[in-house]
Amino acid sequence: TGWTKTLTERNSINEGTPGEVMVVDGAFKQRLLSQEVRLNFDNGPLRWVAGAYAAQEKQTSFRNQTILSFDQTRNKTDITNYAVFGEVNYEFAPGWRAIAGARLDRIKQDQDAFASSNGVVTSDTSNSFSDTVFIPKIGLQYEFGDSQSVSLTLQEGYRPGGSGIYVFDGSQYSYDPERTRSLELAWRGRFMDDRLRVSANAFYQEWRDQQVELQRDPLDYRTSYITNAGESKSYGAELDLAYEVTDMLDLTASVGLLQTEFTEFKLGGSDYSGLAFSYAPEQNLSIGLAWGDDLGWFANGNLRVQSSMLSRLESNDPVELGGFGTVDVAVGYGWDSARLTAYATNLFDRNYFIYEYGPGTMATLGDRREVGLRLDYSF
Repeated sequence: TGWTKTLTERNSINEGTPGEVMVVDGAFKQRLLSQEVRLNFDNGPLRWVAGAYAAQEKQTSFRNQTILSFDQTRNKTDITNYAVFGEVNYEFAPGWRAIAGARLDRIKQDQDAFASSNGVVTSDTSNSFSDTVFIPKIGLQYEFGDSQSVSLTLQEGYRPGGSGIYVFDGSQYSYDPERTRSLELAWRGRFMDDRLRVSANAFYQEWRDQQVELQRDPLDYRTSYITNAGESKSYGAELDLAYEVTDMLDLTASVGLLQTEFTEFKLGGSDYSGLAFSYAPEQNLSIGLAWGDDLGWFANGNLRVQSSMLSRLESNDPVELGGFGTVDVAVGYGWDSARLTAYATNLFDRNYFIYEYGPGTMATLGDRREVGLRLDYSF
């Protein structure tokens, strides 16, 4: 049984500053009550899990923004989700396992939306959305050498549709559910008395009706909305290494390669076919080390490098965000019940964009350098 209540404030950095008039004030509240019942069985060659899930989610949000005009939006959403699921894993020959599973989901969403501009109501609507979806999964796994395994998995994915308000004129729009089908080949291995752990996987994913955000006017934030792309695909590979050099020193490394493309996406006279997904860098690299133990001195560090990526979808001159690299470090001392840590994130204070509306317009910077001292105490 789970119960969560979340409040996210969405104020512009200058909100509350005396004399400032171009500000944004907003908040998003979420309450979620969920219940899951799960049965697990493991007896020799046969393993299975079966269960049921139910959740009730309530979302409320508001946004007041004074930039090009005084705009207000209010949203209230109730989401109900029921599901039954199961998966069977059976060893039909020495080292060979067959995997089959499925999930049946029932989703219902009710939404109220309000928008006004300069005191004039531009939208005040209610809508409902419901869907029942079957999501299958099949796979094959082979274990060999007591410490290695290879698996091949085919599964589908689903994300519900919805609706929103086009802030520019207050009109309402809707978008369809998103579906995926993915094929993944994975390898896991342990070597050198389990001191070296290696995992690798390659995947290919097809998307149908992918949900994407577009902006009709790159210079006007009020013209953004969500729609569906016709067909798209993504494929890539990942490699993760973890090496226990000594009892005091651990090294980790990972590299990821990704290719994405909208294969068929035409809308309103614009053709986005051939473009990559936004926020989808083609290369990721991470190298880390951790030295020390629970007691006494310790230190750790991590280098993360990311290639360039598109900020948002635009048929003409899409904005490309440059690649960047950041370094995080920490050093400290641990006692039986306390731990003192000095840390620095983005140690070299690298400037980089994580979002940009369009060339020379509003943009979002990545986190700047942070240096701090933290004390943890357990009792």
